[in-house]
Amino acid sequence: MTLTATREHLRTSEHAVAVGVLSVFVGVCFAAEAADLGKLLTIAVVSCLAMVAGAALALRSIVNSSTLTWAYGLAAGAMVASACAFLLPTAIERNATLGGFGIAAGVLAGFAVHLAGAGVGSRRALLDDYVIRLTVHSVAAGFVIGAIYASMPNIGLLLGLSIISHKGPAGYAAALSLHRSGRSIVPVILPSCGVGIAAIAVGLLGWPLSPAVTAPVFGVAAGLFLHVALDFLAHLEKNRATGSPRLAAHATTSALAGAAAVACAWAITGG
Repeated sequence: MTLTATREHLRTSEHAVAVGVLSVFVGVCFAAEAADLGKLLTIAVVSCLAMVAGAALALRSIVNSSTLTWAYGLAAGAMVASACAFLLPTAIERNATLGGFGIAAGVLAGFAVHLAGAGVGSRRALLDDYVIRLTVHSVAAGFVIGAIYASMPNIGLLLGLSIISHKGPAGYAAALSLHRSGRSIVPVILPSCGVGIAAIAVGLLGWPLSPAVTAPVFGVAAGLFLHVALDFLAHLEKNRATGSPRLAAHATTSALAGAAAVACAWAITGG
């Protein structure tokens, strides 16, 4: 099989997988609506649209380094504030020891997920390794979000939306990686839908309310999302060495603004 034929076969297979995943996503969204899981439905749709929008911006090449720095910084700041203000206290309150172990497990799991699939991708693989890692992370994040809202249905939308605030920049990075390697960006639909599919599935199935279960779940959530946020901050710090002082100032300001936005939203709405 020639290289051109191989690429065409991959493109067809990628599109088929994407259509299948999108069909499942639409199905679980209707199920969420029927089950009155409005918060999870909103989080699922916003997450999907944010990642797709980020991917579209990567193709149009209209995002400059300053804009991308602000996107990463705002997302990182919002995630750090949300994890520390909402997830960590709940994990420790439910059970300090189990919550602490959960936090440690979340940080380590985030590291493992970040490396999942690394080195196995190739131009002939069905899915790009970056997309695989991002999909695994999205499903894990969706699982945790679903568990959080199933355990504490009275939690407001602020926490969930803050957690998925990084989906736009993540979609941009994934699409840019695919585009630069000469591949279709259609597979970005997998991680875009992954959060919603996993979160709504957990919401439909329910979740045990025992502190012995909820404490480590909230701990894992805190550790996982702190890892993602710190990875974003590390990315900004790495860019500082090669970027201008102006970009460094944007990185700092945006991260602080992201955290401040969550604090202000909490003060106004109570989360």
